[in-house]
Amino acid sequence: MNSFLLLLVVSAFSQTYECYNLTYGFYCYDKSIFMHCRGENAKAVWLKCRGGTVCKCGRTTYNPCVFDYNDVDDCEGKPGSYLNEKSLTPPEIIEEESSNTNKPTTQSTEKKPSAAFSYLLYLSVLLFALI
Repeated sequence: MNSFLLLLVVSAFSQTYECYNLTYGFYCYDKSIFMHCRGENAKAVWLKCRGGTVCKCGRTTYNPCVFDYNDVDDCEGKPGSYLNEKSLTPPEIIEEESSNTNKPTTQSTEKKPSAAFSYLLYLSVLLFALI
């Protein structure tokens, strides 16, 4: 149990905040990979378009994955235009964007703690250590 708590504390410190100086939105790395920022200084979530959709914008506040013949209302720039200037590269493992298809998906039954949970756990361990 103690090693699990230590692992959570270390992971809370080791998170990279790729959304530094980026506002809320979806940022396309290329035509299939994009990064979702929940706000400045937030941890980025990297995703892939699927189901025949492509990522068409450098930045948008809506879902960036559309069919090639569709347009995105608030499209700013081309894929990669925002992320390449920051020299950001996606991680090796990228989550796939959820879609409304009826295809069966295989998901891991392992539950991973969220970043908020990790942070709260870190604070509680720190508070306990101070007492």
